Amino acid sequence: MTSIYKHFAKETRLPVRLRDIQQFILEKGVVSRIERHACQTKNSLIGIFQSYYDLAQPYCEHPLIVRIGYSATASEGAQRLVQAKEMLHSLDQQAARSPTEAAVAQLIDDLLVEAAEREIGLPAAVDHLNFLNALCVLMPLAALDIIRPAFKAGTKTLAQVAAEARLPAHFVRVTLTDEWREFADKKQ
Repeated sequence: MTSIYKHFAKETRLPVRLRDIQQFILEKGVVSRIERHACQTKNSLIGIFQSYYDLAQPYCEHPLIVRIGYSATASEGAQRLVQAKEMLHSLDQQAARSPTEAAVAQLIDDLLVEAAEREIGLPAAVDHLNFLNALCVLMPLAALDIIRPAFKAGTKTLAQVAAEARLPAHFVRVTLTDEWREFADKKQ
């Protein structure tokens, strides 16, 4: 089975369309439907992932439906990044998902105390890794192979690359570093 990272790494055109990511996941058969909704949140980089079954037990194996929430007030780039990050959770192992309303409510409660948990470091580090994984899909290696030389030569600016990718510049900057390719290659 082709990984999502390997599949999108060969793309040369930006922006990577969110519906293409969604279609890839749907074709894998891990979920039967993905719903994406704008929500009122205070933090533009917080996303909500909820999975549930359309049928009651014992028939609940399929169809698995995923709901993704993202900030309605965030920039287009932040919305795209959060939606991609949350869609990638569809490919997580079942144990890593939050399939019940109670689990989602607990997740929201956990997010409310995120500032305190940052002192521990783990939740922030895990979410940071999820954003990097989303960047592997949204900033394909083949596109970066074309963009990076122009960026290094000064003929293309960070703002231009971010606008083309329709992503926040501070995230795009990471993908333009020499170290990025090594990280992204490991995802394939």
